[in-house]
Amino acid sequence: MIQVIKYKCCGNIFAACCEPECYTDMDWLKELKKYVERGNKVEMIPNGGVLQFKRCECEKESKSKEQQKVIESLFDDEVLVLDSIDQTN
Repeated sequence: MIQVIKYKCCGNIFAACCEPECYTDMDWLKELKKYVERGNKVEMIPNGGVLQFKRCECEKESKSKEQQKVIESLFDDEVLVLDSIDQTN
């Protein structure tokens, strides 16, 4: 069996360790504890199963939405500034 760690938000696998090392490797266990405390999921999958590592896209999407809002607000501010300049001339 293979122990995998999945992101809590999207379920993508980002780390894996084979048995028996996943129970005996102190570095793995230390990191595993940190990931579990953050709310990530730990699962066991059979050897030969599909193991596909992926980055989390959730944070990227939320950051891009936040960036879009900032850009829009900057654009709105510029329009307001231009409007106020036009009114004074």
